[in-house]
Amino acid sequence: MHNIAFLNPAVLPALTAALLPILIHLLTRRRLKKVGVSSVVFLQQLQKKRMRQIKVRQWLLLVLRTLIVLFLILAFSRPVLRTTLSFVGSSTSTTVAILLDNSYSMGFETPRGRLFDLSKQRVSELIGLFKPGDEVVLLPFADRPPVAKQWEIGDTESTFSLIRDFILNLQLSYRATDVSRALEKASKFLSGSENPHKEIFLLTDMEENGWRDLQKEKVFAQLEGISLYLLPVEAAQEENVSVERVTVPQQILSVKGQIEFEVQVTNYRRSDIRDLSLCLYLDGERLSQLTLNMGAGQTKRAVFQVVPEKTGVLAGYVEIEPDRLSVDNRRYFCVSIPARVKVLLVGNKESDTYFLSRALNPSDSKQAFMQVTSTIEEKISLQQIEENDVIILANVRHLDQWQVEQLRASVKQGKGLLICLGSQVEKEFYNQQLLPQFSQIRLGGLLGIAGGESSYYSFGKIDLSHPILKGLLQKERIDSPRFYSIHQTVSSPQVEPIIWYNQGSPALCESKLGKGRIILFTSAVDLEWTDLPVKGIFTPLFYRIVQYLATALPEGLQQIGEPIERTFGELESPVECQDPMGNRVSLFPVPWPGGMRWRLGEVELPGIWELLSQGRKVEKIAVNVDARESAPQKITERQIKTLLGNVAFKVIPEGRNLKREVEQSRFGREVWRECLLLALILVAAEMAVAFTTTADGERPKKAEA
Repeated sequence: MHNIAFLNPAVLPALTAALLPILIHLLTRRRLKKVGVSSVVFLQQLQKKRMRQIKVRQWLLLVLRTLIVLFLILAFSRPVLRTTLSFVGSSTSTTVAILLDNSYSMGFETPRGRLFDLSKQRVSELIGLFKPGDEVVLLPFADRPPVAKQWEIGDTESTFSLIRDFILNLQLSYRATDVSRALEKASKFLSGSENPHKEIFLLTDMEENGWRDLQKEKVFAQLEGISLYLLPVEAAQEENVSVERVTVPQQILSVKGQIEFEVQVTNYRRSDIRDLSLCLYLDGERLSQLTLNMGAGQTKRAVFQVVPEKTGVLAGYVEIEPDRLSVDNRRYFCVSIPARVKVLLVGNKESDTYFLSRALNPSDSKQAFMQVTSTIEEKISLQQIEENDVIILANVRHLDQWQVEQLRASVKQGKGLLICLGSQVEKEFYNQQLLPQFSQIRLGGLLGIAGGESSYYSFGKIDLSHPILKGLLQKERIDSPRFYSIHQTVSSPQVEPIIWYNQGSPALCESKLGKGRIILFTSAVDLEWTDLPVKGIFTPLFYRIVQYLATALPEGLQQIGEPIERTFGELESPVECQDPMGNRVSLFPVPWPGGMRWRLGEVELPGIWELLSQGRKVEKIAVNVDARESAPQKITERQIKTLLGNVAFKVIPEGRNLKREVEQSRFGREVWRECLLLALILVAAEMAVAFTTTADGERPKKAEA
């Protein structure tokens, strides 16, 4: 080891300088004798050169010894390094906002426990960093502004005990993640603090979905002067399968009739799945089961076909077998099966509704599925509109403004409207008052002559996939009716033609308003206009049209965090809402743009919610979690830098010493060990140079002797 020290690169130049004169002397001694040059003179010149080298080494020794003293002083003074200039000391009071992600994806199970429980453990570690005078606020967050719980650190042990109890009782929500909202709430809290040092600790599973609404400029303004720490808690969340959607395609719903349910399932796993069990439950009874084979990362659609045994609003769900994230394994739905359809026929005169009445209830039985009431336009009442499920206007000339408004309100709530034209319709009233309330369609010119049987129009293109016609017509066997007179129409993309005339304009077209449907028949149910009423297709066609209109459109996707709202006229007081756990809350009408509404604030439980009017259950509502939260794609540190722009942040992964990482970021990293190591290296170098200098200093004395 002693020899190795001499071979240190710092020593080699000195050794070379010392040995080079001797080597030169030995090589040139013989030549000097031949030329007659005195070796004494030559040795004197070499001696002067060595003295100059010794002076250089002495200066080097002075520098080395000075640096040794300097680094020893630095080592004992325990210096720190910071990435930014800061005058914050360890005694400065700090205000801390801890953002704890409690979205449902944090319920993912790992061998060490749920991600949420692991995050709570990290929060418990964090509280050990606080000291008297610090302010701490804990904000469990998802996709709504979090509710803050604040403490001021006084009596350290008692405060820590309160914080730990609060953390222990925290629960997961069924919401999705919204980091932007959480940072906004935390920055508002910190801006009100007088402490000079402010920090945000963000604990999340780093799912990319939760960062989608972040705006760079807004975040930079909010976080200016605030230290941001990201504490990710991650796992292989790709090991998940999610039921993402259940839909009921457009179809005629009836008891004992087959209903189709479309289900969308996504496999987020990195491996294929074989024989994944998928079950459909309706009113608590399992009606159907399928198995799926899915590739890694694949989204697949499955179709259930079931036959309901009951009428009314039926609730159910589709469920897959358990995996590590259970919340998204079940998807709820509701479907309404009418027990009886009440139809109001309105005409300009009684004969306008004759054929329709015979088609819908030929026996006029009180027990028939279709219960038909006929009236004329002058006698139509508000009560009649409210009591019936489908209203048919046949050759109606004109309606009062209140009648039009009531029809519109009823359709929005889920009733159906069939408009059949004829010779008495006022084109100006239809184009300016009636049709604009229901669809973006206008009446054009009248084609053909009523009663003129010499020329006529027939069916042209037919959408056989539409629920009204599905299984009813076969294009190659259609015995098309003759239409002697028809109304041309000016349509829009919001209007869906079902049957066209052979000259290209729609014969039957559909539009939607709220939860209801509107169908327009552009001819008349009159033998002077068409022979349709005496064709075999007439009765089944209009029967199915009314069945179709009696089925309200499915409610929009109701998700966790959205309110349940109904217009004031839909329900009669007292009104209650029952959650999936059986708890009831009374609803009261509240002012709302456009009128009073029954309103229940943001719902927090997935499942089937029920509305009760006067103690009677009148509606079921399926509430589901946001499927986007199931996507396991993680956001990278580079992506976060892009989103945050100039906002500085520090990522502290799991497994790191949390206290040391935070303290180094707050007060800097101590470098006394590095200073001491440099001092020792310089001592070794100084010893090597000093030894060489001493050796060279002794040689001249021996030569003179």
